[in-house]
Amino acid sequence: MRRVLALAFAVLLCAACGSTAAKESGGGDPVAAAAKKTRERGGTYTVAIDFSKVSKTGGKYAGSGAFDGDGNFTLNVNYKGMPIHAVAAVNSANHVIVYMKSVAFAGQLPEDKTWVAADMTRLVEESGASTKALDAVQSPGSDPTQVLGWLGSASSGTRKVGEGTVAGAHVVRYRVTVDLAKAAKEAGVAGPEAAQLERTAKSTRIPVDVSIDDAGYVRAIDEHVRVTGRIAFRVPQLGAQQAIEAPPADEVFDVTDQIPSS
Repeated sequence: MRRVLALAFAVLLCAACGSTAAKESGGGDPVAAAAKKTRERGGTYTVAIDFSKVSKTGGKYAGSGAFDGDGNFTLNVNYKGMPIHAVAAVNSANHVIVYMKSVAFAGQLPEDKTWVAADMTRLVEESGASTKALDAVQSPGSDPTQVLGWLGSASSGTRKVGEGTVAGAHVVRYRVTVDLAKAAKEAGVAGPEAAQLERTAKSTRIPVDVSIDDAGYVRAIDEHVRVTGRIAFRVPQLGAQQAIEAPPADEVFDVTDQIPSS
């Protein structure tokens, strides 16, 4: 059970990192303003992650899902032949919980349970300076709500680099620099997650390409991180997604305590 959980969470617990809202200040910066506007509206997205060139155990995976303006989102992904459905939802205590459902868990859960869950906020709080548990289960920067939060609160040096189309929409492409040291000071899960990426990338700043449509919404994000690889988001549809809710509590098996804290 622990081996299967480790694989699943290594791919997907990153989904919860940063889902609590970061303080965003649009100001006169088109990227910061678009990030705030897009995060508040929500939409559907795709994500492609390639860390095959930077890790012996790395690889590529692609997924799709939806995010809303409250920091919740879903993700469907097939990783090395293992289909996984994940939901990240903020509970009444303002903790970010990741729920996962997969055929990989068949026969390893109590008979009446079909989902596993982990409290990411608690893991962040308990990890302290060690972060070993988080480093084992996260791929920082692979949550759309998190990255939009960083763009809205800790990006600078915006410059136009070209134009193009995304999902049929005309876009203007910008290159910005995300200040991870600044983002690390944010409250909630977003700050520790930025700090983790800063340690992993061995850099306080990362370049990010952002495509904005004519209505002022972010339609694509490309992160270029030397250590963790390339993470690319596309937002083909804005708004109009279904409400994102946690699965029924009686179907959930909590594995937070099975993830080592040091």
